[in-house]
Amino acid sequence: MEQAAQATIEPDRSRAAKWSRRAVTVPGLVLLWLVDLALLPLLLAGAAVLDLARHRRFAGVRFHLAVAFALGIHVVGLVLLAGAWLAGLSRGRVREHDLDVRSEAWWATATWHAAVRIYGMRTVVEGEDALDGGPLLVMARHASLLDILLPIVFAARHGLALRYVVKRELLWDPCIDLVGHRLATAFVKRQGRGHETDVAAVESLARDLGPRDAVVIFPEGTRFTEAKRTRALAALAGRDELAHANARRLRHLLPPHPAGPLHLLDRAPVADVAFCAHTGLEGANHLRDLVDGSLVGATVRIRWWRVARADIPRDAAARVAWLRQWWERLDAWIDDRP
Repeated sequence: MEQAAQATIEPDRSRAAKWSRRAVTVPGLVLLWLVDLALLPLLLAGAAVLDLARHRRFAGVRFHLAVAFALGIHVVGLVLLAGAWLAGLSRGRVREHDLDVRSEAWWATATWHAAVRIYGMRTVVEGEDALDGGPLLVMARHASLLDILLPIVFAARHGLALRYVVKRELLWDPCIDLVGHRLATAFVKRQGRGHETDVAAVESLARDLGPRDAVVIFPEGTRFTEAKRTRALAALAGRDELAHANARRLRHLLPPHPAGPLHLLDRAPVADVAFCAHTGLEGANHLRDLVDGSLVGATVRIRWWRVARADIPRDAAARVAWLRQWWERLDAWIDDRP
């Protein structure tokens, strides 16, 4: 665990840049929570009136409750991380790491269950035994503000500690910033893929994976929208015909970027791969979707698959084809859901 905790490559140019950001985000979060808490009765009353007038199944009320909960649990997250840091000072880095892993799992699980309850969602899960033991590389669909939570929520049930590949913009979330600097996390730029620092950060996550470790990556690189699918097709046309043909067959997923998955497969030679697809969360692609009530009463279906290492090609070109085939399989599963 000690090695895992140290695997993150520093995403900031300097310590000054890191602490300057936190000097804004940490007090800013607390202030925003206090303001929201003070205004919440008025916000709920106004939203209820609008919801009744527009017959929106209290979508506005649910949205304000969700925002209030999100801000509050972020503040709780800061307290938990501060407690883990203090425990580390007295009881050592290994104890701090253990508390950080537990705090992350609790925070993600509480956030997920709150969203399910507030929006009255129902969940159906298949193949969860794919997460029975590591080392494991998790490759998941990304179509929602909420689906980044799913690997943590389910991995925690199986005792797995996760290492994440996430977009660098999430450094502006103080909880993700703080825990991501303590647990192995690669904060990468969505543009300019292949940057040496980002490649090194992703590769570092696969170092010294143990039987209770997993690495999570979202091969699409961003949340799916039809506009992004159109842009991806245009970018591949005439440049990579095989990738373009694969992308044209995908209706619900963006074409996967193979670089990150390939680097992880190269650096984790004994890790199996777990794929995750889901439906029902598309109604949370943007904040405005939550305001509109797209998630109210939704059925969220989650499907896991596990591929043994022996069944993964060794050749790089064959691995790219294998990843694209799996992406088509995930897309077909999504297409078959009601």
